[in-house]
Amino acid sequence: MNEEKAVNQRSNAIAAIAVLVSSLAYWFTRTKASAILPIIAADLDGMAYYSWASMMFMLTAAISAPLWGKLSDLFGKKKVLATLLGIMVIGDLFSALAPNIYVFIVGFAVCGIGGGGMQGTYFALLAELFDPEKRGKYGGYIMVLYSLTAILMPIISSQITAMLSWRFVFYMTTAVYIIAIVTVVLLVPRSKASEKKPKIDWIGTLLLACAVIPFLLALSWGGSMYPWNSPAIIVMLAAAVVFFILAYMYEKKNPEYAIISVRLLKNRSFIFSCLVSFFSAGSMSAVGTYLPLFVQGVQGLSATLYSAMTMPSNIVGIFVGVVAGWLMDKTKRYKWLLVLAPSMFIVVNLFFGFMPVTTPAAFIVAALIVRNVCGGSYMPSINPLAALAQIEPEDFGAGTGTLNFVTAMGNAVAPALLGSVLNGVYAGAITSNTAAIANQLSPSQINSISSARVLVNAASMKALQTSFGNNTALFKTTVDAVRGALKSSLSAVFFVAAAVTLISVISALLVKEIPLDQIKSRKK
Repeated sequence: MNEEKAVNQRSNAIAAIAVLVSSLAYWFTRTKASAILPIIAADLDGMAYYSWASMMFMLTAAISAPLWGKLSDLFGKKKVLATLLGIMVIGDLFSALAPNIYVFIVGFAVCGIGGGGMQGTYFALLAELFDPEKRGKYGGYIMVLYSLTAILMPIISSQITAMLSWRFVFYMTTAVYIIAIVTVVLLVPRSKASEKKPKIDWIGTLLLACAVIPFLLALSWGGSMYPWNSPAIIVMLAAAVVFFILAYMYEKKNPEYAIISVRLLKNRSFIFSCLVSFFSAGSMSAVGTYLPLFVQGVQGLSATLYSAMTMPSNIVGIFVGVVAGWLMDKTKRYKWLLVLAPSMFIVVNLFFGFMPVTTPAAFIVAALIVRNVCGGSYMPSINPLAALAQIEPEDFGAGTGTLNFVTAMGNAVAPALLGSVLNGVYAGAITSNTAAIANQLSPSQINSISSARVLVNAASMKALQTSFGNNTALFKTTVDAVRGALKSSLSAVFFVAAAVTLISVISALLVKEIPLDQIKSRKK
């Protein structure tokens, strides 16, 4: 019996390699475009859709996450994990070959279909392979990989973009996904699939999609394309509410194969764990999506320099991830980490909201270090562990699917809402900032500064400068107006993110902590 146990332990340890490689692939897809997204949006003449790539990734991730959780329970984690990686290959190739911003967004959306199930599936596989007291350690390893990826990918992406093209970044990550597929196929033992006859909740998935899509569109268009009280926004929000209610009623009526377990929705601590992740997304999105725009657009620095600014915090994050995993392994406690992370997210977002244009790079680096030390480096690992602690082992698949649906919804809502804030505030600020010189600007010049693209695209800036001829003073005044408008809109983004993250702190305080060594384990 001891020999058989030793063999299983060795087999699981080998399988863990595939889990770690898969997590690396997942973090590649989450970090590869963070530093270069302003360049991509400007190159494809899509600054008006700057937030849409992130939003569509999270939208498709939100819709597909619970479906993948159910499929992993029915058909086994191994098959689903390999399938998810294959979908991400297709999405990356779409993005790499995109002739315009719309096709690029479609590619990101396809990648989101695969990414939506990745984290939940490999965490569920980890839970299947190891007892609860060992999961904290492997969760720490995953966060080390995340920190390494967060350190290297922005600088690698920036350098590849500067030397070749941003498209080669997507070719590179495609190769990583293929390697991950091979490791999963070769190293992971066949997962135990459900003995029940497979029945997929397609109607529930469709109802959720019909609820999520108008909800995100309303958040994205409200305040920018349409007034918040316009009939279009009201109708979309009303439709979202109706379809969410219909989805809940349908899932409640069909609990045996529901894509989102209504029974889990009655578990208060599980729901609070999900809400921590949902509302923390505002802070994560604000920093990951909009801080690069501040550095490159407002301060006029390069993508490579921004990537270098993120490196110290991510290096620190490697050690913090190890320490967090070690502390959980020794103390079996995690709630204090769950509370600390969003609390510091609020502080850092307020700092970014108040910082002036002339803020030294060292101050931004310090703020990022504080953010990672106090939560950014371990939060994506702590949250799933806290949520899984609240449910029965047989619900791990459905639980991770539900958690990742809620997390992906938060990650989709955040850029939709923050993008609306950005565009709405920018439109008002640029009008105000150019009021004194509006009669001196031509229609083409006004059109050029209607978005902040001119600040992050060298060709657009040169064309704008040429249009002013020898009037360098007016050109400088106009550029300063654009920079000031972008600064105002980004400050609003960070303030809104801080306010939303406060709900995450409250939710974390309401989670009932179950020590890791008291959690029921899935029998192997």
